[in-house]
This record gives sequence, structure tokens and C-alpha cells, in this order.
Amino acid sequence: MVKCGTSMKKNYPKNINNDYLTPLLIKAPATWALIRANEIRALDRVTFKHPVLDVGCGDGFVAKVILSSRKDKFDVGLDLSESEISYARKSGSYKKTIVGNVYSLPFGNEAFSTVFSNSVIEHIPDLDKSLSEISRVLKPGGEFIITVPTPYLTKYLLGYRFFNSIGSSFLAKLYGRFFNRLFYHLNLYTDKQWRLIFKEHQLRLTEHYYYHTPSMIEAHEILAYLAIPYHLTKFIFGHWVVFPELRKHLVVPWLKKLLNRYYVDDVKKDEGGSVLLIARKEKVA
Repeated sequence: MVKCGTSMKKNYPKNINNDYLTPLLIKAPATWALIRANEIRALDRVTFKHPVLDVGCGDGFVAKVILSSRKDKFDVGLDLSESEISYARKSGSYKKTIVGNVYSLPFGNEAFSTVFSNSVIEHIPDLDKSLSEISRVLKPGGEFIITVPTPYLTKYLLGYRFFNSIGSSFLAKLYGRFFNRLFYHLNLYTDKQWRLIFKEHQLRLTEHYYYHTPSMIEAHEILAYLAIPYHLTKFIFGHWVVFPELRKHLVVPWLKKLLNRYYVDDVKKDEGGSVLLIARKEKVA
């Protein structure tokens, strides 16, 4: 349930009381931290009704930041990766963690009041199969809460806009396709398109909120290329930052000053690089 009601679609009030950017910057590259902090701020208005399943929980760090102001835990964290689940287990964000596949969720029918997935659904090849499983484990009246990028992200990209400005729509589309493939974006839809997709799985879209402004996506795009070395670090050591305490004192303060305006900026209309969607499972008559 969204605390601010249906008005959130266009006039989503600012909420910068909780600083989610700093803890993420300490342990992750700036491009990832900025994206995650902005979506966690959006999720601040969401109430998670127990029991909660977090699909694609990763290492549990995002959940830990989401829950930092709630003094709560999610009931179950599920991920494909055994190594990520080992970190999620240590994060203290979940009562239980499970290695599992969204195509075949290891739970009985109607087991959860909330199924949550943070920036995961856009990467899933068989969207229908995953949504069918999510709907199956969700109780009637329960909520499916997700954050996902949208098609607007592509048109906000600096590269996309540059090629369009010189009259090459072909190169603009090619660049947009390259960037989305880089991040393995398979499912990019507007809220109206998601509404129709959800309907096929007994899910009714009740609320949506766009976030990530054009300037925020531009910053993300530039920082994404600068973050390439971090992927090597994570591959070798299992985490982005090798010396987080050193980073906290020497790097994070100036990064925070540089990026904070993108963190606190809200979209001005019903459009954004990403969207928070809340769908309710319909009760069968």
C-alpha cells in the first residue's frame, strides 16, 4: 500500500529526510549507488505487508538500506546465485534466504502477502513465466511491488540525444540498443504497457510512480563507463569496493556533494527513466 495515495502519479512529494546515497556510495560505484539510492527513496512511501518475498535479492545490501529506517526484515530473500545468497544471509535483511529460480518458485500457492523485486524483472527473458509464478505464490489481495527502467531511459541518454541532434536516428537507436544490452535490459515498458501485461496474470496495476530525471540518467550514463574497473573488482573479490572505510573518508564526501542534486531531484511529469509499480492480485469470484 502506498502511503501518499493516487496523487503520487504526478506530484510525488520530496522525501530527503533519509540519506540512502551515502551508505551505497561507500560500498558501490557511483553509477550503481545513484540509481539504487533514487529508487530506494521512491520505495520509502511503500508499506511491505508480511510475509514478504524478495525475488532476485542479490547480496541483500539494497534490502538492508531499504529496511534501515523501518527496523524490519523481509521474510524470504531468493536469488539464483549461491554466492550472492551467502552474502544476503549475512546482511541480516532476511529471516530466511533461498537459492531458487523465479521460473519455479519453491513455495506453495498463495504463500506471500507481498512479492517485491528491485530492478530484476527487466532482465528476465521469459517474462510471462516469471509473472505466472509470482502471481501463483501471491495471496489474493496481495501486492506485487517492483522497480524497473522504462523506455524513457533510452531517449534521455546523452549518446542517443547527440545522434538525434545531428540527424541520425539510425545511430541514435543503435546507441540506445547498445546501452540497454550493456545492462541486459530486456523488458522496458511504460506503466500503460505494464498494466496490460499484469492483467494477463491476474494482477491489477493500482499505483505507479516515475523517477530518474533526464539529468539523472545522463549522470548515470557517464558514470557507468567510469565504473568498468569495479566489475573486475567484484569478479575477483566478490564485492565492488576493496577498502570501504578508506573510500568512506576520502572519496564519498566529494562524491556526495557532486551527486546529491541528482539524488533529490524529482520528475516533473508522469514520465521518468524508471518506474515503481504496485499491482494487486485480483480475488477470483
